[in-house]
Amino acid sequence: MYTSLNLFLLRYLLAFWLSNTAGLTHEGEVKILALGNSITQGNQEHPSYRYRLWQKLADAGADVAFVGSENMNFSGQPAAYGTSYKGRTYTNCHEGHWGWTADEILQGRRWHGNLARWLQSYTPDIVLLHLGSNDMLRQCGSGNTCYQETIEELRQIITLIREKNPHATVLLAQLTPVDEERFGPAVADHIVQLNKHIPALAQEMSTAASPVILVDQFSGFNPATGADTWDGIHPNARGEEKMAQRWFDALMPLLRKIPVEHAATR
Repeated sequence: MYTSLNLFLLRYLLAFWLSNTAGLTHEGEVKILALGNSITQGNQEHPSYRYRLWQKLADAGADVAFVGSENMNFSGQPAAYGTSYKGRTYTNCHEGHWGWTADEILQGRRWHGNLARWLQSYTPDIVLLHLGSNDMLRQCGSGNTCYQETIEELRQIITLIREKNPHATVLLAQLTPVDEERFGPAVADHIVQLNKHIPALAQEMSTAASPVILVDQFSGFNPATGADTWDGIHPNARGEEKMAQRWFDALMPLLRKIPVEHAATR
């Protein structure tokens, strides 16, 4: 017969075992936040890279859930919303904001909140950060201080994420290019110049507890309309596939390494 002490120890050991084996084995334990602008959000006709990435992760058996305050694309829900794949349902959760700059993600727009407010409702384990294109489109002009300003804003965004989860991993993208014929050589060069600053930021901000990993979304991406974009900047189906594959290649090693005790609990 078990004594009261034995029963207590048995229950304690069972609870301990469950808490330490549940970590990455239950649905949605590893929470991924896709954070950015219209390239992240997509529109009604183009679901963005997120849908194809979600499918790739499902194919790989990765136990993840996408989080975010948004589940709409620009101009409406994409056809992919609510669809089932490999026994999972696509929720379309994200933090992509059409037309927003890095400073707007930090400061917000009226009635739309900002990153600090959005993070109150979820805790990401991994953040896919592709941000700065609109800054280069609208804020650079003929000067070059905009690069450092955007880098500083990206630094603040990473810091804010860590305040919510000190063990968050940030996948920091070098931005996809824009079509020079559509947007002009100056804007195309601004993207190139900003991308040159991003590796140093990733190296500077990366820590053992909270890695910042560079993801090259620039190389091999053809921004010409009809090639990898539908308008010179926003990915079409082929561009979405390219972006999704780059994210997937960076994600899979992480999903195998995230310690159970560091996975977000909500």
